[in-house]
Amino acid sequence: MLLSIVSDARMIDSIDCRKNRTAMLRDNERGFSLIELMMSVAIIGILITIALPQYQSYQVRARVAESLVVVEPVKRAIEDYYVERKDWPWNNEEAGLSEAEDLATDFVEQMSIQPCGSSACGQITLVLSDDTKLGGLAHSKMYFAPKVTEGTIAWTCHIDNVESHGDLVPKECRNEKPGGDTAPGGDTPPEGDPSPVCPDGYKLHSGKCKAESVCPDGTPPSSGTCESGKPMCPDGKSAKSGKSAKCKSEKPMCPDGYKLKSGKCELKIVCPDGKSVKSDKSAKCKS
Repeated sequence: MLLSIVSDARMIDSIDCRKNRTAMLRDNERGFSLIELMMSVAIIGILITIALPQYQSYQVRARVAESLVVVEPVKRAIEDYYVERKDWPWNNEEAGLSEAEDLATDFVEQMSIQPCGSSACGQITLVLSDDTKLGGLAHSKMYFAPKVTEGTIAWTCHIDNVESHGDLVPKECRNEKPGGDTAPGGDTPPEGDPSPVCPDGYKLHSGKCKAESVCPDGTPPSSGTCESGKPMCPDGKSAKSGKSAKCKSEKPMCPDGYKLKSGKCELKIVCPDGKSVKSDKSAKCKS
């Protein structure tokens, strides 16, 4: 009798265990609970918050690196100019390049060569476009300056807002200020525009001032001729009619401290005795 009761009790316990095990298996098959789901969403949100800015910065760095590829042909043109003439070009035209705006790409607004005096000689100024894909670098300026060391030309790179966005440009462009060769002779150039300036009625072309002949009605002649009368020169005298119509040219003017040479304004170095010397690297004053 007692054995029968114990046996029945064991059977009941076994049945209860099977029911509990079946219930647990059913609960597991139902998937995540609400709390587990909320925790998973929170973790995913934190990961996205951390990863998204890093990914966006990576995209900007990639676009900037892609944009800097277009600087290389400009560098080569400047280097070729220097090797041939032992001097730096003053603008895009002298280096045989297109206008600044014509060198634009998807993320580059323009590229221009700056004259000596206004910056380091032969410096390239690259203006990034205002595309929102560039983030904080939109419309920023980057500078590339050449420097000659033992006959070899090396380039330094700088961006104007390096303090706030230096992490978005290549490491070599994180300098605090651009390096490079200064104005010829190493002197600080005097204030003023170092570019040659032509008088009214003349325009600068290939380092020379060319007169613009004007017809009596104030308009420029078409193919060197006016509808009536002879074209007039800036000095008030009439020019020869026909395709050969020309006015006498005047020399371009340079600001104080510069002298005109081969159509360019070169820095004039003055020694303590008041005499000037050539504005090149070998310029020396008598001690």
